Amino acid sequence: MNYYYLLGLVGAYLYGAMPFGYLIALSKGVDIRKIGSGNIGTTNVYRALGVVFGAMTLLLDLSKGFIPSYLAFHYFSGLTPLQQWLLFLAPIIGHCFSVFLRFKGGKGVATSVGALLGFDIRLVLMFVAVWLVTFLPTRWVSLGSILGIWSVFIFAFAILPFFPWALLFLAFFITWRHKDNIRRLMAGSENKTFLPWEQKKAAAGNS
Repeated sequence: MNYYYLLGLVGAYLYGAMPFGYLIALSKGVDIRKIGSGNIGTTNVYRALGVVFGAMTLLLDLSKGFIPSYLAFHYFSGLTPLQQWLLFLAPIIGHCFSVFLRFKGGKGVATSVGALLGFDIRLVLMFVAVWLVTFLPTRWVSLGSILGIWSVFIFAFAILPFFPWALLFLAFFITWRHKDNIRRLMAGSENKTFLPWEQKKAAAGNS
């Protein structure tokens, strides 16, 4: 590995470590780490601040994974597969263990989806399909994310000409990051996330 690659790897980690959800919420005077689940990702920002700020967080977190992954697989020449996959994983690790938040961070789902988009859009379509099929009847974002990321590995194993070890690692890693959610799912106490019009209807019913 040369110095330019190591610089790129560090840059990918640091970009992934940028706590966009935290900064967006802070701009509104809210410490998102003290609201709801305490997570800095899209779901908690959406619950606390609404769809606009949730969408902003989603797009920025997607970009964390997409840019390094796309450059690694489609732009930089001369990288080995190991070097490519390390660039794929670096922003995800950065998002989950941010140097700017004392090595704490989000669950890594949106950044992972961005990285998958930079590699192969078919894997993203698989994730979205499984996520929607899971989320719409249950309203559990966490369960959709876990099943979605495992479906990505299984699909990649079926269509890629090599063993997708990085995607297997990612599936285990995202599952581990959701360990508290899994406990709540098993206990039947996991928080549900409702769509904007559902939230308005619920608020109107409670008024």
